[in-house]
Amino acid sequence: MACAVRFHDDRRSEWGALGFTSGPQMMPLARKGLPSDLADSRALREAEHGQRLRLAGPVAAADGTSLVLLDEHGPTRSDVLAALRRLVSARSRLEREWERLTDDERESLPSPDAIEDEG
Repeated sequence: MACAVRFHDDRRSEWGALGFTSGPQMMPLARKGLPSDLADSRALREAEHGQRLRLAGPVAAADGTSLVLLDEHGPTRSDVLAALRRLVSARSRLEREWERLTDDERESLPSPDAIEDEG
């Protein structure tokens, strides 16, 4: 949200003191400074099961393994623990497959340790 309030001193003060602002929502202002490929909560409601989307919004609540993001179109619940489990599972499979490769096959590929998360 910092990018949304950068040039709005009165709203920046309000956000800093209260953690929210009165008046128009901040997310439409923030979205202008975000990558264009980020989806909003409307896209999530229309997405197919298992489809991956990148979302943005302030965290409105944290509930166990879920986060609730709030954008200009409403709240969005994201199951963070399930995503982390998939990531760990994929990493384990990659490491197992790496161990099965011959030295010659490994020579032309980056090791699992060299692959960084894409965030």
